[in-house]
Amino acid sequence: MTSFTSIAEFLTSTGGSVQGIAESIAHAVERAHAANPAGRIYTRVLDAHALRAVESLHARPRAPLLGVPVALKDNIDVAGELTSCGRRSSGGPASASAAIVEQLGALGAIIIGKTHLDEAALGASGRNPRFGRCHNPRHADRLSGGSSGGSAAAVAAGHALLGIGTDTLGSVRIPAAFCGIVGFKPTHGSLPMEGVAPLCPRFDSVGLLAGSLADVTRVMETLLGPAAQHRSTQHRWTQHRSTQHRSMRGSRQGVLHLGMLDDAALIGVEAHVAHAYRRCAGLLERWNQCHGSRVPPIDWSGNARAAFWEVAHEFAQRSADSMPGYRPLDDIEGDLGRLLARATALPATRLASGRALIEESIARLRHSLLEAHAVLTPTCPQSAPRLTEDPAQNVAAFVAPANLAGLPAVAWTQRLEGDASLSLQLIGRSGEDLRLLATAARVKRLLDRGLAPPPAGA
Repeated sequence: MTSFTSIAEFLTSTGGSVQGIAESIAHAVERAHAANPAGRIYTRVLDAHALRAVESLHARPRAPLLGVPVALKDNIDVAGELTSCGRRSSGGPASASAAIVEQLGALGAIIIGKTHLDEAALGASGRNPRFGRCHNPRHADRLSGGSSGGSAAAVAAGHALLGIGTDTLGSVRIPAAFCGIVGFKPTHGSLPMEGVAPLCPRFDSVGLLAGSLADVTRVMETLLGPAAQHRSTQHRWTQHRSTQHRSMRGSRQGVLHLGMLDDAALIGVEAHVAHAYRRCAGLLERWNQCHGSRVPPIDWSGNARAAFWEVAHEFAQRSADSMPGYRPLDDIEGDLGRLLARATALPATRLASGRALIEESIARLRHSLLEAHAVLTPTCPQSAPRLTEDPAQNVAAFVAPANLAGLPAVAWTQRLEGDASLSLQLIGRSGEDLRLLATAARVKRLLDRGLAPPPAGA
C-alpha cells in the first residue's frame, strides 16, 4: 500500500472509496504497530476504534477530511479509551470524546492511535518514565522533543497525515522543529478544549502537526468553517484598521512586513541556528516584497523560564486542590515530582516578578505586531538534542510568548543550502490564524527562491 505524502494526495488517491480508505487505514495501523515496540510513538494503537470509524464513513461520503489518518496525543479523551496523560496511573475509560475529536470525526478523519507525551504534558524532551523515549523518525540519533512528541513522530514516520497535540509553552512547535515537520498553535480558544486534560488553561491550546503548511492550512480552514473564517476577517479589520493607517510601510500593497530579531535576541542561541536565522532574514530583506523591522527588546529566555514556573506552580496547586480535570499528584514520582514540589514552594515574590516580566514581554510582542504582519524567529534556540542530552533550559524561549499572549504561531522546516535546514517560526496577530498560515507560505516561497541554485550556465 502506498504511503501518502499529503492530505490532498490521500483524498485524491482514495477518491472517497470507503474500501480504499479502509485499506489505507489498515496499512497505517499495521505500520504503527510495527514501529511501536522500539519507537514508543504510541501509548495505544486504536485498531478497533479506527475500524468502527471507517465503517461510519458510509454515512458521510462527502466529508472534507474523509478517511484522513490522525494521531492523537494521549491527554485528549476518546470515548471508551483510557487517557493516560503520560502518567503511571489512570482513571477509567473516558465517557465521551473531546470536542476536537468529535469535530474531526464529523469531518471524516480517522484516529489510529493515542500518542506518547512527556509526563503530565509538562516537558520538552519526549522522554517518559512509563512509556520510555519517543523515537524521532527523521533523526534517529536525536530526541523527538515534547510534550507532543508522539503526534509529531507519527506524522514524521508517515503513519498519520495529521497529528493533534496540545501546546502550553510550545509543546507542539518544539517536537515539530525536532522532527522536521510543521506545527501550528492557533489563537487561544479558537479550537475547543473540552475533553482535553488541562495543564494551565490560560495558556493551553489544541495544536496541529502535519507534513506541510498546505496540510495545516487545509485542516484549519475545515475546522474553522466559513462562518468562523468570516468572523476572523472581520476581527482582523476592526482590530487593526487604525494601526494600518498609521503605518505607511505596512500599508504598501503587496509588501510583507515582518518583525525580526536583532543580534542581542540571539545571545544564547546555538551558533549554527543563529547563523541560519540571520541568513534567512537577510534573504527576505533583499526582496522588495518584504520589509523587516527590529522587534523591541524582549528577554526571551527569562520570559520562558518565568512562564515555565508559572505553569508548574499552577498545575501543582490545581492538582493539590483536586480541581475539575486535575488528578492528584500522588502518582508522580522522580524528576517531575521533585519539580512540582519545588514549584509549590516558590516564594510569592519570585512568582510576582516572573509575572511582571511576562506582562512586559507580552506588551512588547503585541507592540511589534501593531505594524508587522508577523514576527519571525527560530522555532528553538537549538537543533534537536542527541539522545544522551537534554533540551536546553531556554528551549522554549521563542515559542512560549505566543502562548502567553494568546497569539497564533506556526513552525516549519526551511531547507537551506545542501543538507542544512532550520525550523522557523512566525507569530501572528490574534484571530488571524489563516492569514498567518498564508504569510508563512509566502515567506517559505521567498526563501525557497532565494536559496535555489542558479540555473545551469548562469
